[in-house]
Amino acid sequence: MIIWATGTAGFQDSCAPSRNGLYRLDGRSTRIPGIERLLARGYVVVASDYQGSGTPGPTEYLQGAPQAMASFDVARAARKFPYVNAGTDIGIYGFSQGGQTSLWAAHIAGEYAPEFRVVGIAPIAPASRHLYLSFYDLDIPENSGYFISRMAGLQVGHPELRLRNILTEAGLELLTAQSWGCYELFGAGIALEEPYAKPEALEPGTPWRNRLEENDEFLPIPVEIPVFMIQGDIDIDVPVELTREVNADLCEQGNQLEYLEMSGIDHLEAVAPSAVVVPDWFDDRFSGVPAENDCDS
Repeated sequence: MIIWATGTAGFQDSCAPSRNGLYRLDGRSTRIPGIERLLARGYVVVASDYQGSGTPGPTEYLQGAPQAMASFDVARAARKFPYVNAGTDIGIYGFSQGGQTSLWAAHIAGEYAPEFRVVGIAPIAPASRHLYLSFYDLDIPENSGYFISRMAGLQVGHPELRLRNILTEAGLELLTAQSWGCYELFGAGIALEEPYAKPEALEPGTPWRNRLEENDEFLPIPVEIPVFMIQGDIDIDVPVELTREVNADLCEQGNQLEYLEMSGIDHLEAVAPSAVVVPDWFDDRFSGVPAENDCDS
């Protein structure tokens, strides 16, 4: 079985992947990259909307542990479908938000889903470390929507946090754009000229800083779970420097890491080539072929 951990789909219930067709409006690209190759090879492919997406109530957007739990839950559901014959060996891959999810899924698998054996994970441009990304976004005006939605998602999971302590009046007002459509918040944020955040809320020891640090604790990942990390080198949503740091941490902890860094590729452009190479990589993992390890190089 393969778990696809979806990237940012939007905040309205109508934006949930399960409320939309598998194929996008262009009729060619799919919402699950590489699914045709995977199905042709006999894999069961599952994906979760994550909690609150497509159902009443807000979603814990970009919260690693809840998203990982939802991904294992949909795999459990698939095993209950008659005639599907889904196994307990699982590969997990995901893009951006889903890349974060796949890292967290590997981290919690032994405790939360011990009935499954994770044969490998393939994070694509993973939005992994949100404290770093929060500081980074403050210097990138077009990333204001990411900052605001990240804090809104964190507050859903931790209602003791107060959004007014980290967002200005302009930032709080922009939150209403989440109800305008799937991605309108990000477009509205680009046009924002007033300060939207209160950086002092991210100082060490503050409640917001503490929760962001907790959300970044996806390590350790068991060394028996190989990692295939994929990243574009001109990504401004998830900078390549961040992914390189995550790679260094994985190597330091003894994980088997295969790394594909693509020249001249930005955030969204990383998805299409990943759909070509990831199925072959998972074929080898399910077949018991040892993963390559780029840590030494």
